[in-house]
Order: sequence, then structure tokens, then C-alpha cells
Amino acid sequence: MTNRHVCRWVCRWVLCSALVAVAYPHFTRAEDAPMPDDVYPASQPAGVVDGLPSTDVSVASDASIFMPPQVVIPGESSLSPREATPSLEAILTSDTPSLVTTLPSQVALVSSMEAVPAPNQLAYGEVQPAPVPSELPPVAPSAQPNIPTEQQKLGEAPEDYSHQFLRQESVLLRPGDWQLDIGINYTVFDHNYTNLAVGGSEESPSVVPVDSRFTSRLLLMPLDFRYGFLDRLQLFANVPFGWSNTENAFFGFDEFSNKGGIGDVTGGLSYLVCKGRGQSYQPDVIATLACTAPTADVSPLQGILEPPNTLLGQGFWFGSWNVLFVHTIDPVIIFYGFGSRHALMREYHGYDVRYGDQYMYRGGMGFAVNERVTLSASITGSYITDPRLDGQRIAGLAMEPVSMRFGATIARPACLRYWDPFVEIGLTDDAPNSRVGMTFTY
Repeated sequence: MTNRHVCRWVCRWVLCSALVAVAYPHFTRAEDAPMPDDVYPASQPAGVVDGLPSTDVSVASDASIFMPPQVVIPGESSLSPREATPSLEAILTSDTPSLVTTLPSQVALVSSMEAVPAPNQLAYGEVQPAPVPSELPPVAPSAQPNIPTEQQKLGEAPEDYSHQFLRQESVLLRPGDWQLDIGINYTVFDHNYTNLAVGGSEESPSVVPVDSRFTSRLLLMPLDFRYGFLDRLQLFANVPFGWSNTENAFFGFDEFSNKGGIGDVTGGLSYLVCKGRGQSYQPDVIATLACTAPTADVSPLQGILEPPNTLLGQGFWFGSWNVLFVHTIDPVIIFYGFGSRHALMREYHGYDVRYGDQYMYRGGMGFAVNERVTLSASITGSYITDPRLDGQRIAGLAMEPVSMRFGATIARPACLRYWDPFVEIGLTDDAPNSRVGMTFTY
């Protein structure tokens, strides 16, 4: 190697050493360099760097963290960046977790989660930390919206009066409750028949058929009392008072009979066998047992000749049963039922008289016009077998009365009573021609 080459290498080494000596302080004290405003503006919100949210969170060591010129730590004086930056050992052993956010501009901030300065007390370059969800104040129960659900009930349900038109046959009273019916009705039964009149002389008598007419008029004031004995058991009693007028007339002859006073008394019980629970296909089933005492002034002979409900009574002891089915398809109520009625034998003028067996049926429907008014229509019928005298059947006296009833039940809760006007029309010759009345329930 020549001297020229040696001189060149020495000059190069000296030049490089000079450049390193000049540039080295700038690399070792980079934190002293001023930070331009556009690198990290103080107006940026917490957790946002350069207009974008910061998601890169890492734990850094002492040698890899660079801080802005001055960092203000709450409760401390201004420290240099390296003195204000915690070491890895301090972060791992500290009871208070620290959050280190790495910025795109290689600037990181370490903030304590316990002491958070107010926004107006932050120094230049310091970030307001985002609130931790667990530190959010709880919402007061009263501030939560009260949204009613389908299962939530608001207020009291209005009382249902739609079944009250069946109050005499169904079980509607709670234990200890009672109802009293006071009514008035007028019944007319008019029947034309052929009678046999004996004519001619004593030497040659003759039997002549004569058109006759039988009319029965009945003005009745029934008193019905019902009492809720148990949850599904209801007791009842019926005591009628009234006046009865009968007329038997044919050509040239007329006979009247008037009677007044108490009618046959009936008492019994009704039991709710099955509750339908509001399902249309599952009806309420009510069973009724009743007994009737012959308290009216009516002879047994007259009782077997006249249709039911045309006199004050029928002159026999009766026992009856019936079953009623009630379907509720709001606002329509459909009901139907059947039963039978049997009489005990009674002695009359030396003869054993027994009333015929009676097989009953009924059906109808009610329509709730509104919460207080229900319209109803029903058909009631029965077949009564021939009566017996001394054990022998008396042919030709079987009857089949069938009638149709229209009514309206009007509820008046203010005075705790119901109005029940009705009208009945006979559909067969053995049924009363017409029956009109009104019932008041207290």
C-alpha cells in the first residue's frame, strides 16, 4: 500500500468520526426535538389518534417508549419523559393497572385509571382516557321505561254479566253471596176440545158431541232465592204466589173457578261439575237436583189433566234432576241440557193416582250486546207419559208441551240488580199459548 492510499483512509476515518460526533447528540436526545402541532393536536378526543381510534395496546419497556417534551402526571411536578415513563417491572408489580397506547407517530402515553384529570386541566399532548364500562353510573329503576307486556294486567277486569240470564240454572255466586228474584208474569192457556153431551129423552137418551173450550189464566208472582254455599255449590228455593182462573165453556154452558194463594214450593241445589275455563269446546257442566212439595190448593185429578205451568200447582210430590252444558264463545253463550221429573203416588178419594213421568230438554243461546245487556232465546220442551190410576194407565192423556222464550237481561251494577223482561210462545197445543213477564233481581 502506498502513502497515498494510507492518507485517503485516514481522511475518510476522520471525516466519518466528525460526522458521527456531530450527528450523535441529535439521535440520543430526540426527545428534546420540538413536536409539531399536526403530529398530535390537543383537540383530538380521548382514544383517537390522527383522526382514527387507537386499538393497538401493548406493554413497553423503558428503552422503547418515547414521550412528548413534557407530561403532566396528576399530583406530581413536571418530569422528564424518561422519568415519567414507568418501567416494565413497575407495570407488572403495580397494584394500579396502566394503559400504554402506541401512536402511529411513535408517541406513547401512560395514564393512571384512578386519577383522571378534568378535560380543562390536561396539558399539551395529554389524552383524556375513555370511561370504563364498569365505572358508568347505574341507571335508576325509575328511569327505565315501563313497557307493559301481554302478561301484565293493568287495573281490574270489568265484571262479566253475560251469563246472568242463566242465573236460575247455573252456578254464578261466590260462597256467602245471595240473590233474590221478585217477578210477575201472566200466562194464558186456551185449548179447544170435543166434549160429549147427553141429550134426548129419558126413554131414548142420545150422546151428542159438543165443541168445548177450556181457558186457564194464571197471574203469578214468583220469589226465587239463591245462596252460594260453597265454591261450586249453590242452593235455591222458589216460593210462588198468585191467582188462577179457569173457564170451561161450551154451547149454552159456562163454568168458572178462581183460586189464589201460594203455589207449589220447590227447593234444591246446583253443582258445577266441570269448569270450562273459557274454552269453547269445553263447556261448563252444571247438575241440578230439586224437590217440589204440593203446597198449592190443587186436586191431583185436576193436576193430571192440565199441562204444567198453567195452574198454581199440580198436587203431587215431585223429584227432578237435570244437567246443563254451557259453551262460552265470546260474545255468544250456547247452552243445552236434559233431565227428568218423577212424581210420587198419591191417594185421592180412595184411588191411587200417579202423575206421568216427565222427560225434559232445553237449548238456546245468549248474545252479549255490550257489557250490561244480553239478549237470549231458548226452546224448552218435555214429554209427559200417561198418568196411572190404581196402577192402570189412562190412555190418551200423554202431553208434549214445547215453548220458545225470548228475553233480555239488563245489568244495573249501581243498584246491584238485574232486569229480565221476557215473552214465551207456545209451539204445541199442550203448551201455554203465551206468557209474558218481568223479573227483578236484587
